[in-house]
Amino acid sequence: MTEIFFIRCGAPVLLKFCFVFIRRIATSLMAISTLLLLSMTWQVSAKTELPLAPVQALLTEKRLVVGLAVSELGTNARWQLNPQQQFPLMSVFKFPQALLVLKQVDAGKLRLDQPVSIDRRQLMLKTWSPMLKDHAEQKFSLTIKELLRYSVSLSDNNACDILFDLIGGPAALQQYFVELGITDVQIRINEFGLNQKFSAQYENWIKPAAALELLEKFYAAELLSSHSQQLLWDLMLETPTGQKRLKAGLGSDALLIHKTGTSSQDTDGLLAGINDIGIVQLPDGRAYAIAVFVKDSYESFDETEQLIAEISRKVYEAFQ
Repeated sequence: MTEIFFIRCGAPVLLKFCFVFIRRIATSLMAISTLLLLSMTWQVSAKTELPLAPVQALLTEKRLVVGLAVSELGTNARWQLNPQQQFPLMSVFKFPQALLVLKQVDAGKLRLDQPVSIDRRQLMLKTWSPMLKDHAEQKFSLTIKELLRYSVSLSDNNACDILFDLIGGPAALQQYFVELGITDVQIRINEFGLNQKFSAQYENWIKPAAALELLEKFYAAELLSSHSQQLLWDLMLETPTGQKRLKAGLGSDALLIHKTGTSSQDTDGLLAGINDIGIVQLPDGRAYAIAVFVKDSYESFDETEQLIAEISRKVYEAFQ
């Protein structure tokens, strides 16, 4: 029947029929594609929906301020709480410092096996420093790779300042953020400066979204060579610090790389900042970056850490 129709109608009618037929097919395909796209969008949104209300409920009657930023890596999904507030960085700045050190290693300006002479008389003796516990001698030598392990994995304050001396101090780290195009961060002093007075802990600050952006760039492998990327990833994976913070809120099937930050407490019981930022990898291949900053906490240290763990749990559950 179709062949007979074509023959009887002639070429003009045939062409018109073909055009109409093709247009109807195209319209149908577009409709199907739209439905599929809407379906996929709904599925992604349903999977990554992060209700902030349960997180905010955790803060009821808490005497502190929380900054939270979360993004599902590889997507545009992002959630923030108190995004415009500045939070003391504390030792979280040892993560970007390590990025800058390794950038200079990749550029040939430094070597991981490069020995660094250390004299304990020039170091802070009353600060967190596992390095000094491991090396009782007055003078000793460590490689840059060993200093990175102390600074990043063990959050050693003296190792951090030694690395600062090698890369040009806090000003060089501030400039690194400028080069990365990351604003809303200020780096003014090193660990020695932070230890001089309680108020100095507010000198280095960041907004949660800026920390998130740095984590995203690191995860995307935009900043370092593959070897340096893996080294820093491992250092942040192996850290024993902050076991009661982000890590405590995750399931046993999740992998976490992270960097913590911890302030001192003043005579009134005020904690300037308790922080934890990192990347969580899920068994299904998805990953998310999370930055939790707590400032001006009059809650106890244990209660503040527990709050970070509870926030982490709410975020983790939202991704299930």
